[in-house]
Amino acid sequence: MHGILHLLVAGAVGLFVFLFSLIALLVYLLPTWIAHARGTKSRWWITTLNVLFGWSLIGWFVTLIWSWKDARLRPVYHGVEIHF
Repeated sequence: MHGILHLLVAGAVGLFVFLFSLIALLVYLLPTWIAHARGTKSRWWITTLNVLFGWSLIGWFVTLIWSWKDARLRPVYHGVEIHF
């Protein structure tokens, strides 16, 4: 019985670590996704800086603000710009 309980606890811990890591990655790349979804002109610079300097909170906040400020105001879906 002790072995089964140990396996269940280990599996639960592993699942928690996986889900926590996935959520952390999603939050880490949030400025990149915002920049690409909004069609920001500087989206590749934002992506590069986010990946390289996002680990520092200053770099993450700079890319987050930049991704919101530098928008085209026209949505881009899968690389195709939509004109209204």
